[in-house]
Amino acid sequence: MTKQRFTSLVLFLALATGGCTVIVEDQLQQKDPTGGDAGPQGEVCQTTEQCLSFNGEQFNCRRVCQIPAGATDGRCVQLAAPMATPDGIACGTNSPRTQICVAGSCVERGCGDGFTDRFPGSGMGEFCDDGADGDPNDGCNDECTRPCGGGVPPCDDRDPCNGVETCVEGMCETQRGLEDGTPCSTLTISEGVCQGLRCVAM
Repeated sequence: MTKQRFTSLVLFLALATGGCTVIVEDQLQQKDPTGGDAGPQGEVCQTTEQCLSFNGEQFNCRRVCQIPAGATDGRCVQLAAPMATPDGIACGTNSPRTQICVAGSCVERGCGDGFTDRFPGSGMGEFCDDGADGDPNDGCNDECTRPCGGGVPPCDDRDPCNGVETCVEGMCETQRGLEDGTPCSTLTISEGVCQGLRCVAM
């Protein structure tokens, strides 16, 4: 198929599906129907972070790196709403990175962003994060913790991978989570490995 016929076919398919696709320097790109550029699809990638940005200014937290089973390289794929990039993936232009994807948006990282961050840039992890909604009685206060002791459920969920939770001066505190691949064990798993902040059987 010639390049001219291929381009015509791509444009026809885009119109038929209600989207707009263009060829820029032989790169297939998908235009965001809301008016903004969603960036390149089909680029070779190894991590989802590589798919979030294409010009250093705009960020799309609805794109992931889709890697076939057994392969080391994948392709950037655009997800349809409400699907989104996993919460906690770094985005933004700040150096060091101070923004993450949460619910499909690139937001400033920290307590109150709506994502329970067990890998903060420094210090302790967050025990919980309800978006700092102002309700101290919903199981998570605006400091991303909750009271402990006095008959309330214990802080520790018995899974070391998401950080060891302890009760300190009446408030739950959480150590940093463990990296994927770290050996672990729980009450039900004698030999496991950390994966996505959870201990799974080997």
